[in-house]
Amino acid sequence: MTTMWSRCAGFDRLQANKIVKCCASTDDIFLALVFNPDYRCFSDDKAFGPLISQLKALEENGIIVETPDGPKKVFFVSSLLLGDNMGLNSVGGFAESFSAGYYCRFCKTHKTVANTQSVENAESLRTKENYEEDLAVNNVELTGVKKNCALNSLPSFHITENYSVDIFHDFNEGICHYVLIHVLKHCTKAPYPGGDPRYFSLGLLNHRMEFFKFGPCDSNKFPLLSDETCKRKKLKMSGSETLLFVKMFGILIGDKVPHEDEFWKLYLKLRELLDIVLSPSLSCHQSASFKVLVEEFNTMYTEVTNDTLKSKFHNLVHYPRILDESGPVSLTSTKHFERKHRSLTIPAHATQSRRYIEKTVAVSHQLTWCHKLKSRKFLLPETIYGPCSEVFLKDFQNKHFVDPLPNCYFSQSCLECNWVEYKRFKYKPGMVLILDGFDEHLHAYEVESTDNYGHVSPSKILEPLPLSIHFSVDCKKYVVLRHAL
Repeated sequence: MTTMWSRCAGFDRLQANKIVKCCASTDDIFLALVFNPDYRCFSDDKAFGPLISQLKALEENGIIVETPDGPKKVFFVSSLLLGDNMGLNSVGGFAESFSAGYYCRFCKTHKTVANTQSVENAESLRTKENYEEDLAVNNVELTGVKKNCALNSLPSFHITENYSVDIFHDFNEGICHYVLIHVLKHCTKAPYPGGDPRYFSLGLLNHRMEFFKFGPCDSNKFPLLSDETCKRKKLKMSGSETLLFVKMFGILIGDKVPHEDEFWKLYLKLRELLDIVLSPSLSCHQSASFKVLVEEFNTMYTEVTNDTLKSKFHNLVHYPRILDESGPVSLTSTKHFERKHRSLTIPAHATQSRRYIEKTVAVSHQLTWCHKLKSRKFLLPETIYGPCSEVFLKDFQNKHFVDPLPNCYFSQSCLECNWVEYKRFKYKPGMVLILDGFDEHLHAYEVESTDNYGHVSPSKILEPLPLSIHFSVDCKKYVVLRHAL
């Protein structure tokens, strides 16, 4: 069992994690604790006390679950604490400022070294022993440890062994911004005063963005860039918009940039990182190759941009270890949990009373949860069909689809649907599956339409999320992967 820490609407909450396949819905996130952040001034032990006592009971005593084979006792072990960097540093008792000398919760590397670090130093990692020693020193400026983590009282948990990161804040709201700003500055800046842009102008990029055809799988649309974009430190986009912009950037403007450009190579290296960190499943050997990839990326960033590495770049050097200890980092992202904010803030805004607002939110949430339990809805929803019509297989004209089928099928009918939602993922015409044709310069797959048809059982699909087709300026069709296959 994992626990997620988040800060929202004037109160803090901890949430228990659940089956990965259910992350698409916020209805199945279990609210574990709501409290006013002002209570933490009395100590985290008091603020988190009710939750810690329940977690201890679940681990030591367990619960009885009725099964077809009779009652079984199930025990729950708290394995990971999830959250953004500030939240984890706060709950973990570490320095809450990333300009502090020792801001990292994984190691004791000073920020002057971390500013250029490309490889993890195993000797500087935090351990239970040096964590206790740093507590005894009682000087956050010298150690980076501010106070003891209240969750260390759990039998199976210690904050120094909490190998979890949040790719949403590290990449979507951090590294992607830093890299894209440098790439845009380089590509749009004139080589000499009064000259034309090096490769393209923001006006040309905006023109292509304005008429860019988004696919049915693109839930967000990135905004146009202002003339002040290159003067800022971050793009004026949300985390989800930034990720989509990074993925489509190659298709949008890659034809204007030479293959040998160093800044473009930095962008492509970022795409390689994203392919791995966004993947929900990885092979055992990929942590070693990812370590090399991180070293190349951090080194390339400092050499190409002449910039120092921010704290989120430093987190990257610990990602290979986290892949080994906790598995794919995409599964520990807080993005799924932050969607829960809306269901918690709506009752807070709806009431006119500001007294005991935490209780108002908690009662409202628990009533909703009670309704879900009473309705006996299963965690994984049923398949939903769009507008349908009945057709007979014998009426199909395409031989590529019909010929492989057994003869007994031709007398049967089937449903032809405009769309199907299976396990909360919607499938409809215009979505694609990838076979071959990778373009390294654009970091996308070129595809073509075909008359060949096939059929596959939903249970046999390796990656359930469908993909969209996007068009380049020369009308070629490309598909951008969400992550590595």
